[in-house]
Amino acid sequence: MPDQIPPTKSATYVTAASRIGLALSGGGYRAAAFHLGTLRKLHELGRLAEVDVLSTISGGSITGAAYCLYEGPFESFYDRMQAALGRCNVIRRVLTS
Repeated sequence: MPDQIPPTKSATYVTAASRIGLALSGGGYRAAAFHLGTLRKLHELGRLAEVDVLSTISGGSITGAAYCLYEGPFESFYDRMQAALGRCNVIRRVLTS
């Protein structure tokens, strides 16, 4: 196949088929809260650490950017993000319903 680069002895590469991408869609603060739950479930399943590429838009960018910039353990990120989202009245309703 002409568009595939063969592996070399000095370097390994990851094929596109073996990479995991995660897309976080838009929808404002509701999307941000939904995607926080998505990340939590992936973390609980042990799959979040396997994500190689993150693509976000609009509300998904809120959670996606916060996750990518956070340097502590996931549980701490989750708690802080949930508290931040809960400060908005609309999100408080979503999170407590």
